[in-house]
Amino acid sequence: MKPEVATTFSLRQNSRLAVILALKFLQAFGYYGFSITLPLLLSANYAMSDDDAGLYYGIFGMLISIFSAGSGALTDRIGVRPALLIGAVLIVLGRLGVWRATSATMAVWALTTVLACGESFGVPVLSAAVGETVAKEHTSYAYGLFYTAMNVAVLCVGPAMDLCRWACPEVAEGDLRICSTSPYQLMVVLTIIAGALSLLLVVLGLRGGQQTQVSVTALSGLGSKAMLMSPAQAKTKTSSVAKPTIWKFFTLAMCLVGVRMLFRHLDATFPKVCSGLVWSSLL
Repeated sequence: MKPEVATTFSLRQNSRLAVILALKFLQAFGYYGFSITLPLLLSANYAMSDDDAGLYYGIFGMLISIFSAGSGALTDRIGVRPALLIGAVLIVLGRLGVWRATSATMAVWALTTVLACGESFGVPVLSAAVGETVAKEHTSYAYGLFYTAMNVAVLCVGPAMDLCRWACPEVAEGDLRICSTSPYQLMVVLTIIAGALSLLLVVLGLRGGQQTQVSVTALSGLGSKAMLMSPAQAKTKTSSVAKPTIWKFFTLAMCLVGVRMLFRHLDATFPKVCSGLVWSSLL
């Protein structure tokens, strides 16, 4: 059954879109909150060096991109709602694994397998959900709200981390701790709660007649039957791939992805630099 599509743009009339925006907020808060905490957590709780913590963070981001190819193909076959369910479950289990790990090996295993796979079901699937939920003439405005929800979530990560540091302050070795856990573990707990709320929203907010079977490739205009192309469509696709313009665009996209990953890595490792001796000497 096709999902309900709003002919007029209103969050009150389109409860499905409101649920998607809430999911985007929770997904972004969980992802970015976990990302900025990860290098600090690996060093503070698992005695990793700065180089190793940064290395595993980079591997984590790389694996998300690699797993996205498989998660996108799976979403094309099973639909958006089942894919969101799979992603939410894997994210909760993965973050729980990192949080409750008793060794660095267990934390890295949970990070690079379960959690990386779960995160690969994030942005593309939610983007497809927006495209299928609103009428075509309202998609630009809907996507504007979609990325606004993401930006608001990112802005909330900093105060949340400050709150964790206030609730569980770091103390010198041997001093009496007010809180039995570290602020980084507490921040991971907040991201686990965000993931659990996302799972609850998918189960309760996207159920029933609004379940979708629309392909992720609909974002590129291929529609929900992209996996079953006619001979004419296949010929058109083959001729498009043979054009040099496509490969120029692909090269540019890969460069932009590389730059984005560089800034994401800086985003996560900069707090580590700030908390070290280099920052102290600058002050």
